[in-house]
Amino acid sequence: MNDSAVLDCLRARMQAPLPGWEAQVRMAPDGGRGRQLLPGANDRVRRSAVLLLLHEAGALAIDKEASKSAEARSDVHVLLTVRSRRLNHHGGQISLPGGGIDPGEDARQAAMREACEEVGIDRSRIDCLGDLTPLYIPVSRNIVHPILAVHRGDAGLRLQASEVEEAFSIPLRTLQDDASVRWQTRTIKGNEIRFPYWDVHHEVPLWGATAMILSELLAMCRFDI
Repeated sequence: MNDSAVLDCLRARMQAPLPGWEAQVRMAPDGGRGRQLLPGANDRVRRSAVLLLLHEAGALAIDKEASKSAEARSDVHVLLTVRSRRLNHHGGQISLPGGGIDPGEDARQAAMREACEEVGIDRSRIDCLGDLTPLYIPVSRNIVHPILAVHRGDAGLRLQASEVEEAFSIPLRTLQDDASVRWQTRTIKGNEIRFPYWDVHHEVPLWGATAMILSELLAMCRFDI
């Protein structure tokens, strides 16, 4: 990756206390009001891991037009997916590659395995930078462990159609501007919810847990990305 300043900053920042909930809540629905930060004592929870995979524009054969620009080529991008609408949990939403943690696995192993299965990346090209703050999702009773990583070099993607409808990437600088955050109101299970989102896809808003995880990453590299 060309932008070594960003990576050096993130590597150093991973050694300090993480921004955590204070950064995540910036993109929380309803400002995080009434949200459980941790599961209840009697809740049966699932555990999963997701991969925040940083890369150069065009490196993963997603946006070839971006790779034509020398300026865009130096931008740091993050890989995102649109989940299959056939999935029981969060179908049709923008997500990070990942899935459930199997017995005997840790979060990093699960994030790498699931990302390789879902989008066909080569794990030998991935350098793990560390773990971000776990996030509890009450609606699916799922504790998500975000793993920050960097992809080295160029590669193609092979999407697992049963889980992923689409893969795309966006530059972190697109999310860094506070003015890029928009708001929407929806009625979900009878409750009216107002939530912040990023308009980075032609059809699906980037909101919820994925946006909250990205918000912590952005808080760790608040300079000219």
